[in-house]
Amino acid sequence: DVAAGQSVGSPAEFKKVVHFTQNGALRTDIPPLPEASRPVPLIGRGEVPLEITVAADDTGTIRLQDAALLPGGQCLVALGESGLRLLSRDGRTVAHFDQPAHRLVLSDEGNHAIALAPRGDLWRLARLDLATRRATRWREAVIHAFPDSYDGSLWLVALPDSFAAIDATSEEFQTLWRTPEVPGNAVAVNRSSSRASLLLRSQGKSDLWGHPADAGYQWNRWSFTLPDLVLRDRGEISLSPAIPAVPDLVSPPPPLLSASGRIAESVAQDGAVLLHLHPTHGNERLGTASTTLQGEGPLSGTLSDTWAFAVTRVPGGVCGHLIHADSARLCARVTLAGAEQVSARLTTDTLVLADDRGRLLAVSLTDGRLLRNLRVTETA
Repeated sequence: DVAAGQSVGSPAEFKKVVHFTQNGALRTDIPPLPEASRPVPLIGRGEVPLEITVAADDTGTIRLQDAALLPGGQCLVALGESGLRLLSRDGRTVAHFDQPAHRLVLSDEGNHAIALAPRGDLWRLARLDLATRRATRWREAVIHAFPDSYDGSLWLVALPDSFAAIDATSEEFQTLWRTPEVPGNAVAVNRSSSRASLLLRSQGKSDLWGHPADAGYQWNRWSFTLPDLVLRDRGEISLSPAIPAVPDLVSPPPPLLSASGRIAESVAQDGAVLLHLHPTHGNERLGTASTTLQGEGPLSGTLSDTWAFAVTRVPGGVCGHLIHADSARLCARVTLAGAEQVSARLTTDTLVLADDRGRLLAVSLTDGRLLRNLRVTETA
């Protein structure tokens, strides 16, 4: 791997691998780890972002709707109406779950998950126990927004008339806590182990036909502390008008929201697409930082308190932009040739991508290494 120019980790990690072989001749003859192979911190890459490109003919054979990297190194992938698969590190199928899944909500411990499949205005819910490899249907519910993680017990969701914490261990869809009569429709919810935020949109100005004008929305942001679920901040915020939709898209996606309440929005300006990163409440002195995205968009994205990932359409595929949230500096670009849709999941230390061409990538947010680069097929 070193001879091929691939990163093998830090010198200490490299030494451990050599020691693990228990081969005296190898330990004697192995050269020092070359400086060029030592990983470069992703945030410290300077003006040249990391480029990851997957060719159009480098694909799997089954469409991936969502994916998550589990703490033990396995991957859980959602295959839509075809169910879910638990994959080994090398992409082999360890278990198959016969429950439809288009979205995944993973527990913080990585041993449980909730699978969601759209059914008109409803979501069909199923619960997975990954330790015992059991999946059971839960129920159907109208849910407007939800984060992609939960603590294993309480699942925060935006319902039509409230923001609620659902007991994910109960057979019923039982509400243990709720804030009723929220002002507007929830468009985003995000959480971490200590914070949760809710982004609400209500109609403001309208045109002559009663449709919202370009700037005809009012936005409210609510922030809570966890696990006590205490409301710490709420108030109206100012966002830019929505950018024009990409051709054949019905409407642009909503702004992105982080657990602490940071907001990222895409706007069109002078023929380019800019990603504006707004500060969290109490940090307004930092101001709004912006960066330019390549291509048309956005198509989708996700936001954590440290990173933003925005996907746009480029000729022949899609391009994902990994941006450091505080500095708005572009640190990596991931181009998936031939893809039309891609899901993205940010954790503390990884970015996980799954696209409609059967490709699953996990990128280290520490040094940009490809931790997983799998192709999922019908028979794998």
